Amino acid sequence: MKERSISGFGVNVDLNNFSENEVDKIIKALIKLKVSWVRLEICYIKYTFSQRVGIMLYFCKLCQKNNIQIVALLTQFVPGSLKNVFFPHHSYTPVTLNIKSFLNFVEYISNVLNKQIFYWEIWNEQTHIKKVGPFSNNHF
Repeated sequence: MKERSISGFGVNVDLNNFSENEVDKIIKALIKLKVSWVRLEICYIKYTFSQRVGIMLYFCKLCQKNNIQIVALLTQFVPGSLKNVFFPHHSYTPVTLNIKSFLNFVEYISNVLNKQIFYWEIWNEQTHIKKVGPFSNNHF
């Protein structure tokens, strides 16, 4: 198996609410900026199993065609308002309370994009209040 590595200039990309036409513009900008890699944010809250997967796949294929490597970030971002920092359970179900659904999400996305993405990060609700102290939650 060929060893892979990432180097050079990289940026974060979130494709939520973008069309194919806008993705084309994003790719052109990445090429112009000489980006070597992107970290594609794939949030559990924003992406249901079928929603937006076509746009992500389209983006990934364009990145591959233009030699831009991708690191996929599978996560559940909890918006950083004070209410959600101190009371995240009021607006969102924490991953820790619905771990099976989150794991299904991870499995589905990784199966769909595994031919375009070779680097994966999984952040399991990093802003959850129980993670404030080091090693304070077994789920992380």
